[in-house]
Amino acid sequence: MRTVSTYSLRDNLADYLGEVEKTEVPLVISRFGRPIAIISPYKKEAVPSNKNFFGFLGKRTKRGKIFG
Repeated sequence: MRTVSTYSLRDNLADYLGEVEKTEVPLVISRFGRPIAIISPYKKEAVPSNKNFFGFLGKRTKRGKIFG
């Protein structure tokens, strides 16, 4: 993993995003020499689907009562 400062990231964000996309290697962002964030490549499998987004509400019956 490569480490870059927040100052460098601000000035070259598009270049760093392109690098992460192309190499698929995460990028560590540091402030005053301490790591504060990671920019990692997008992976479709890692993103939850919206299919079960409202699953916590339970199931509704014809009468409108919620059963979980």
